[in-house]
Amino acid sequence: MTSGSRGRVELRQPAANLLQLPALIAVVLLAVVIRQLFAHPPSTVILGVCAGAALLDIFLAAYLLRDMGSTLVVTADDITVTRRRRRGNGPPSQQVIQRAFGRRKACESQGWSFS
Repeated sequence: MTSGSRGRVELRQPAANLLQLPALIAVVLLAVVIRQLFAHPPSTVILGVCAGAALLDIFLAAYLLRDMGSTLVVTADDITVTRRRRRGNGPPSQQVIQRAFGRRKACESQGWSFS
């Protein structure tokens, strides 16, 4: 999702992007299970491994939805990446990147004298 105002652009990571990898894993597991059901006799070891992998895939999807969402905000002065706040753990974590235009401002922002 994108929202913007004058001098500010905000990008939010949708849940569909977070679930692409778990969905791919689920499709591959489903293909393996279907293939095994038409084999004579079906391998119980492969079906058991697929069941375990499906369970781990569900946990991965739940983790990604709960903890990995983020928001990117770009302004003229800085770029801020904010991760979703975990339940009950205080404010969300942020990473701020100060934008420096030109050598003088870049040097001064690092505390170096420009000459």
